[in-house]
Amino acid sequence: MIVCVTLNPSVDRTMFVQGLKPNDTNRVLRTETDAGGKGINAARIIAEFAVETAATGFLGGAAGKMVVHVLESENVRHEFVEISGDTRTNILIEDGSGRPPTTFNEPGPQPSPREIELLRKKLMEWAKSAGCVLFGGSIPPGLSTQTVAEFSKLIQQANPAVKVVVDADGEVLKNAISEKPYMVKPNGDEAARLLNERVEDRDGALAAAEKIHNMQIAIALVSMGALGCAMCCDHGRYWAAAPIIEPKSTVGSGDSLLGAMIACLSKGMDAADALRWGVAAGAATAESDGASIGRKSEINRLFEKVKVEKVG
Repeated sequence: MIVCVTLNPSVDRTMFVQGLKPNDTNRVLRTETDAGGKGINAARIIAEFAVETAATGFLGGAAGKMVVHVLESENVRHEFVEISGDTRTNILIEDGSGRPPTTFNEPGPQPSPREIELLRKKLMEWAKSAGCVLFGGSIPPGLSTQTVAEFSKLIQQANPAVKVVVDADGEVLKNAISEKPYMVKPNGDEAARLLNERVEDRDGALAAAEKIHNMQIAIALVSMGALGCAMCCDHGRYWAAAPIIEPKSTVGSGDSLLGAMIACLSKGMDAADALRWGVAAGAATAESDGASIGRKSEINRLFEKVKVEKVG
C-alpha cells in the first residue's frame, strides 16, 4: 500500500488564453477544472499502474467534495479528514506560449488542533500496513514547517520498514530531510533553494542530486521539466532524458513522475527502470490538458522514447 498525503489539496481551475495581457481584458478560450495537490496527483498515477494506493489529508466544503468525486471516478481510495474550512481553489492561466502557467494559489483553510490530531491518528494507523508514505505539496496556514518532518518521524518510529517520500519546497523540504526520508524529489528551482546554488541544466541537476543523496537520502531526484530528470542513489548517478513532445500543460508532471516511480519501485523494479517509467508518466501528463494526468496507454507509448544513462 502506498499512502499519499496532501495536507493542502486544491481544486485547480485552468483558463486557456491566447497570450496573457496584464492590465487588460483577456478572452478565455476554454476552462478546465480538476483535483489538484501533489499527493493527490501522485495517487492518481499510482492507480494507473494498478498499485494499491490511498489518498489522505485535509478536505472541506464543496471544493473538497469535487476532489473526492475525481478520486472516486478514477478508483482511487481516499480517507481524508473533513475540516470546517473550504478546500482552496487555484487559478492557472495557460497562455499558449509553452512555458509553465501563471498560477494564483490560495493559502488554503487552517485545520483546527482537533483536525490535525485526527490526521495524526489516521497516519499512525496507515503506518502499520503501508509500504510507502508520500508527503506532497505545501502546508496549510497554522501548521509549522516542521509538520512533515514530525509526521515522518512518527511514522518511521511506528514502522521502521515504511519508506517515506517527500515532494515539497523551502523550509518544509529542508526540515523533512533532517528525518532522512527514503526519497525526495525537488525540481530544479526547489533544489536550488535547498542547496543555495544554481541548478539550470543537466550537469547542475546531477550535481544537486548527488549532494542531496549525500544527506543520507537513499534516492534523490531532481526533475528538470522538458529536459528530463537526474537521480542519485547507491548505484550511482543517472540521467533520464525526457521524450520530445508537444506539451499542453506542465501541471502535475513532476507529481506524475514521482508517483509512477514509486509505483514501479513497489513492484520490485530497479531504480533506473523506475526512473524511465517516471519520466514517461511526467511527459504523458504534460501532453494532457489543464490539470489532468497522463493515462497508462500514453505512458506506455512514451516509455519507449525515454533514454536513461548512467553518468560517471
